[in-house]
Amino acid sequence: MMAAAEKRKKFKFPGIKAMVVVVLVLAAVISVVWYRHRGAGEILPGRQPLAPQSQIPGHWAAVRFLSIRRSLRAVGTVTPIDPVNLAARISGRVVQCELYDGEKVIKGETLVRLDDTRLRAQLAAAAAMVQMAKAHLHQALIDQRRDRKLLATGDVTRQTMDLADTAVATDKASLANAVAAQRSAAVVLSHTQIISPINGIVTEKMVSVGDTVMPGEVLAQLYDPAQLELDATVRESLAARLHLGEKLLLQLSGFAGSVNGRVRQIVPRVSKQTRSFIVKISAKFPRGAWPGVFGHVLLPLGMHRILVVPQAAIEYVGQLSVVDVALGKRRRMQAVQTGRKVGVFREILAGLTAGQRVWVFSAAPKPIN
Repeated sequence: MMAAAEKRKKFKFPGIKAMVVVVLVLAAVISVVWYRHRGAGEILPGRQPLAPQSQIPGHWAAVRFLSIRRSLRAVGTVTPIDPVNLAARISGRVVQCELYDGEKVIKGETLVRLDDTRLRAQLAAAAAMVQMAKAHLHQALIDQRRDRKLLATGDVTRQTMDLADTAVATDKASLANAVAAQRSAAVVLSHTQIISPINGIVTEKMVSVGDTVMPGEVLAQLYDPAQLELDATVRESLAARLHLGEKLLLQLSGFAGSVNGRVRQIVPRVSKQTRSFIVKISAKFPRGAWPGVFGHVLLPLGMHRILVVPQAAIEYVGQLSVVDVALGKRRRMQAVQTGRKVGVFREILAGLTAGQRVWVFSAAPKPIN
């Protein structure tokens, strides 16, 4: 029994000894890795002298307040200022259509032509009536001149002369009526050619060759690319802050930079559901800003002070943002809550106060793992 117990002890001791060695080696490795990553200092409350910091290129900077202009983003959509509905004025069958979605059109260009066979015949008939009326008037004037001479010699009565004058007046009226009918027929005939009233772009085509259209029927929609605006939805509480002609900055989705705009109209109607109203802002939009493009308008809300540090002072430990803060002749690593980026500065929401000093690295610090 004694011999067996001694034998078990012999085999158990080497295992314990190996475990102790492994633990010591791991502790040494962890210490070396920690030291190489930080060199000095640790997250609160650890403190280290300021001297090691001088080995890292950089300088100390004060935590301070920065005044910035506050603004609110309001969502909007690019729309035409005066969209054009191209409509038919008469009924007829479409025999020619030069409309294509997205195509540019020129003012005065014929886009749609209706069948004009019947209207041309009516115009020809009206022209013939004009010629007939002219012939009747010509004869009436000849009779009038002859009767006037005969009246002077007493060969015709005054009554005959009056009838000649009446015939001339009647034929003049008939001629005027025929001319008016001819002009009316010409106007109606011109309505068979539907022309573009603007230099613009076709947004939607609604007719094809062979279709029969009726008076007032919309054939296509056009817009002028130089006449666009951003229709933005603005909170009711901001109504008093805006005025007509005010300059605002616009940002369009998919376009770099901002666009200068001007308030063209404030729709005096508030939505009952969203408690918002529409502000129309005209601007010279970049090429490719079609109707329907999504955008924002920046509404100024006055000046605002925020606490900032240089962006280069912030390090990252996992998900944490930290800075090195000076405490007399010592420093410490301080966790902070950051906000927006303003130029070379970063807003500090929590963790620092104005007047404290932080270390600003000459090169951007790498994340600490």
